[in-house]
Formats: sequence, structure tokens, C-alpha cells
Amino acid sequence: PEALFKVVLGFMQGDKHVLLSGPTGTAKTTMFRWIAAKCNWNLIELSISRSTEAAHLVGEYQPTGAGEFEWTDAPVTTAMRLSHDRKTILMFDEVNRIGNLAEFARIYPVLDARNQMDIPEKRDDSGQAERVYAKAGDLLIAATMNPADDDKVMYIHEMKYPESEVEAATLRKRSPSVTLRQARLMVNAANRIRESHNVAHPVSFRQLMNWADAVPYMGMVEAAETALIQKADRSFHESMRTLMRLKTDGEDTVVDGEIPSVV
Repeated sequence: PEALFKVVLGFMQGDKHVLLSGPTGTAKTTMFRWIAAKCNWNLIELSISRSTEAAHLVGEYQPTGAGEFEWTDAPVTTAMRLSHDRKTILMFDEVNRIGNLAEFARIYPVLDARNQMDIPEKRDDSGQAERVYAKAGDLLIAATMNPADDDKVMYIHEMKYPESEVEAATLRKRSPSVTLRQARLMVNAANRIRESHNVAHPVSFRQLMNWADAVPYMGMVEAAETALIQKADRSFHESMRTLMRLKTDGEDTVVDGEIPSVV
């Protein structure tokens, strides 16, 4: 609720951008999708990578036939145009992965009070570059990122994994094939991995769901091996197995305290 309030407050002020920082799987992207769906707003997503170029942001001419080219908008220009019809969230996913700041600088005029951008690549017959405008207050800029190394940077809200009991109850609700006791076991195992300094592989809620869905067919241990461990870098496998503390004692039993794999 606190995170949701802060995000909506930022958006409703009109000229504020919203950045959510947190590890993988803490529902940063999902929160923006949920708000857009509930408010009936447009949502345009752009995944940032080291190779993101200006054309990926603004657009470019693409071939449509022999010697023929047609301009195609990219996410930023698309969002700007859509903002004239209804509120539009333009979300930069994993914005900390920006590689070339000079390429990203092309859209700076969109991020400040100007709400506009020139496209010199697209000119009319007189040679005039097209200028695209966003509707002031109706283009909402959002971004997600993993935690920065600089702990002095302040973000509007830092996302964290939910309390164990909340995550276990949610897992049980989304994957009714496991019991609540099993869900608690799985969340506890995931948290040991998340908090470990020896494993750089955060366990997302989606991976927990995959694990839970496989339990009826494979058992807890084999399902964990398939859905979680094998998804990580091989160098982390043994550490993850140790941290999860899962081992079989007979065909259908998991030994981690007292919890059997099938109840």
C-alpha cells in the first residue's frame, strides 16, 4: 500500500517521474501494469539494454518494399502521440542498463517541462524536422531498476520482497497444488537464497510459482532442481542446494524440519 500510494501520488502531481528500485521479482513492472489497467491508461514499455540506441527510442525509417521506406515510431514517440487521447505511462524497464548516454539524451526534452522532441531524421518536403508534442500532464514517465551501487541516491520508493507469510499465502492462492505449509517452506528456501552473499541469483515469485506447479508431478526436490536451480548459473548450483536444505527421505518426503512434500 505504501508503494502504491507513492507511485500514484507522483503521477497525479503531473510533472513528477516515478522510479522504482528493487531486486528482480518484487513486482516493480507489475505495479505499473496494474495501475494502468485499473485507471484505463495506456502503458508503453521499453526494455533498456547496453545496446539501446536513439532509433529504439524515437523511431526510424524501415523498408517496405524495393527502394521504399516508411517511418515507424518507437515507444517514446508512440507514447507521446497516445497521450493526446488519454493518460499514458511510458515505462523504461531496467533503466540502469543505459549504455550510451548520448543516445538517451535525444529524449531529454520529453522528460522535462518542454514535453516535446524534434525528429531531424523525419523531415517534410520543405526540410523542416518534425516536432512531436506530448500532452502536458498526460504523459507519465516511469522507470524500474535494480538497486544502484550508490546508496546515497534517493528513489521515490524501494521495492522489497513481501513478508514471508504474505508471499507464502499468495503462492498458495496462485498455485493451489501445494499446501500452505509447503508454500512456507518454499518461501523460506527462496529467502535464504535471496539473502545469501554467495549466490547472485534472486528467486522471483514467478519462479516460485513454477516450482509449485511442478511439485505434484516431480516432488519438492526434483521440482526445485528443475524450476530454480537449473535456471541459475552453474557456479551457484551447489550453494543453492545447500541453502534450500532440501533432501529426500523416501520417495515422497522432504526433510527440512518436518514438512512432507505431499499432504
